[in-house]
Amino acid sequence: MREIQLPRGTVALVDDADYGRVIEAGPWHAAARPLTETVYVQRHVPPTTQYLHNFLTGLPYVDHRNGNGLDNQRANLRESTHAQNMANSRRRKDNTSGFKGVSQERRTGRWVAQIQRGGHNFHLGTFGSPEDAARAYDAKAAELFGEFARPNFPPAPKELTL
Repeated sequence: MREIQLPRGTVALVDDADYGRVIEAGPWHAAARPLTETVYVQRHVPPTTQYLHNFLTGLPYVDHRNGNGLDNQRANLRESTHAQNMANSRRRKDNTSGFKGVSQERRTGRWVAQIQRGGHNFHLGTFGSPEDAARAYDAKAAELFGEFARPNFPPAPKELTL
């Protein structure tokens, strides 16, 4: 693993085998997506922007397994569809409930859980607490998106047994 120093003190990670090619193609910089604040490594290639993960893989849609757009090691990158990539996105910064897929019903004050896939909106119910609604979202996200689901309550890391 090699570190690439980016402007403003940001550091990107790439595999040793990719380091030379990335440096030669530079300059690269970090930029955050406005609604999710996820930071990605990119460069300007007129007339467009090229992301480091697309540069390394040659794929149109690439997902960062750990959600860190600065970690571009091959083990962290996986091919995805646009829908899978969106399923693994972070909670938007304009979210007011604190949980992905959860909003408050203005009329009753109860918490609503919903999720979307393939243009179909799944209403998962209304709940007395945002946490309960978030758990309903998590269960349906796991069902619909499998390994690409980004739950509100991630499972604890598995302990190593020797």
